Amino acid sequence: MVMQDRSPKPEIVIMGEASEGALAQAQNCRIEAEAMLLMADNHQGYGMPVGGVAV
Repeated sequence: MVMQDRSPKPEIVIMGEASEGALAQAQNCRIEAEAMLLMADNHQGYGMPVGGVAV
């Protein structure tokens, strides 16, 4: 049996501006996170955006 999480996903808080790549990575990271934040110096990384915080 597979259970689906129907709870709403957390918003992404962005300080400053975010590139499309960093925002796409943040959206992927927030699937498992309770909160997602992109700091002002964010940019695209390898799996998670550099300057991103996921908790």
